[in-house]
Amino acid sequence: MKSALIMFRNKVKGFLGSNKVKEFALVGNKRVILTTSAFKEFFKKPVEKPEDLKDKTEFSVTGDEYKDDKVSKYFIGYCLQKRLCDWPKEALDESEEGYKLIVLDTKEKKGTSTKLSKSWGEASEAFSKAENTENAILILTHSNKRWYKVSGKKNPNGLYTDAFTALADYVQTFKNYSGPLMSEKDAEFYMEDDAQTSWKEKLQKIDGILDGKDEPLA
Repeated sequence: MKSALIMFRNKVKGFLGSNKVKEFALVGNKRVILTTSAFKEFFKKPVEKPEDLKDKTEFSVTGDEYKDDKVSKYFIGYCLQKRLCDWPKEALDESEEGYKLIVLDTKEKKGTSTKLSKSWGEASEAFSKAENTENAILILTHSNKRWYKVSGKKNPNGLYTDAFTALADYVQTFKNYSGPLMSEKDAEFYMEDDAQTSWKEKLQKIDGILDGKDEPLA
């Protein structure tokens, strides 16, 4: 994680303080770990130009940095659309195959997920009907996490930024994607030491079964 953060810093620091309108996010283990908004807003000393970004610049994490940050919300929505990040299980049920209708209330900053038919025709018809009656942003998705239809306007680059923001608000109600993750443990990375310990335990279990200990060998 430390190496990834340093590489991310080195990649983006040349753009800090420049006139180029570019933002970046670091993604790992299907999570948005850090965005360039953090450099400008959340360091104790704001990082506005490359020389401000030092190895030991203090970072004060509250856990809610992304809740009111538009750029971070764009990244969260974009990564969910491109399947670079995982949905909270409560927000999108993958256990039952079929189309899902996500209704995002931008005023209340909440949403709902409704199971639709497995039929594309029926799901598309349901989306169109909801689009005419719901005062909300709609996403027609699937248990495979692909997006098939989105209501609302696109920005000049063809991105559904309004939908991204509304979707970020929705997933944050499940205590997901509300702030940066600054450790492997927080990001739930499966570290090499953990993997070795896990395999040792499994091999011991298998040895016990073959020796007639523990459960009988079926």
